[in-house]
Amino acid sequence: MIRELDPLRRSVDVRFEDDRPLCELASVTKQFGGIVACQGIDFEVRPGEVHALMGENGAGKSTLMKILHGVYVPDSGEVRIAGEPVRLQSPREAERRGVVMIPQELDLFPNLSIAENLYIGRPRPRVGWGGFDWGKMNTLAAEGLARLGVRLDPGGDLRHLSAANSQLVAISRALFWKVQVVIMDEPTAALTEQEAARLWTVIRELKSRGVGIVYVSHRLEEVFAIADRITVLRDGRRVHTGPIGELDTNRLIQLMIGRPLDQLFAHTTHQPGEIVLEVKGASRFKEFKEVSFHLRRSEIVGLGGLIGAGRSKLAQAIFGITRLDSGEVFARGKKIEVRSVNAKRVGIAYLPEERKSQGLLLSPLDQSKHFVFKSQSARPVRIC
Repeated sequence: MIRELDPLRRSVDVRFEDDRPLCELASVTKQFGGIVACQGIDFEVRPGEVHALMGENGAGKSTLMKILHGVYVPDSGEVRIAGEPVRLQSPREAERRGVVMIPQELDLFPNLSIAENLYIGRPRPRVGWGGFDWGKMNTLAAEGLARLGVRLDPGGDLRHLSAANSQLVAISRALFWKVQVVIMDEPTAALTEQEAARLWTVIRELKSRGVGIVYVSHRLEEVFAIADRITVLRDGRRVHTGPIGELDTNRLIQLMIGRPLDQLFAHTTHQPGEIVLEVKGASRFKEFKEVSFHLRRSEIVGLGGLIGAGRSKLAQAIFGITRLDSGEVFARGKKIEVRSVNAKRVGIAYLPEERKSQGLLLSPLDQSKHFVFKSQSARPVRIC
């Protein structure tokens, strides 16, 4: 991955005449009840730079970016775009000013088409009598996806896509319109190396056009390979801002956690215990075949493979979300008949790859977007 990313830094060395910040957060503070998420933070993005925003979970990164994207209004401090103080009341207002965000939690509509998702909340091309020009919408959507190297049917429903392809649609949606600042929150979390390489090409193009990019990631190798500057947050405060070349991996981790790296983990030796889970010859048509492994107490077993190799499908079958066509599952030496997620009765839990759609029972209001009627001549109608 690093070898693919290094050319990104070398090939884009553009100096813009106007190097004034595209956007700024000045002494921004945001509090939720008694919890201070961000306190007095200064942050800026300049033309043609990748500004990495780093910190542990809960450091305040997402809150800070939601302020810049108009999701939250700061309790104090100021947001400036092109030097002008603004009070962003919504993401739509931020997008009108050229600030878009690719969120970590995808906010897409699974029962709408890919093209419709790209146009949600945005003007659509129309035919002479006033209806939507679906042909032009699909053509423009296909062109937008092609810029990411994605070949998908823009008229197909989003719900049929994998998590990785849904992420690529979200990225395409953010880049579908003219932008000045792009906030990327863990954009490669669900992507393969090949898919991530397409994103580096897009970043290279954006940098050459003077677009500023905020890059939020826990993958340090990516940050060191593509970032020009870096800001580190810890416990809701800014503890460092400077060129990426001023830091190495150890120093960055120390800034993030607030203590030396050798104190991060306590390494202990242990002897794994008895077998608690055993899978023998597990197969499911067109998904995986003859998979066998065992797991011992106090042991971690990694299950690797590319997207589509069957990792998630195997986990779902062991848990009982789907059924095995053949094979056996044993829990603590006893064969279990896995069906209708009854595996939890014997102590097997499942943490899905996409927590919002697969791991949560949302409120009726949150789930309303899953119940959508659509027409080829009318706007989507949500049924709550």
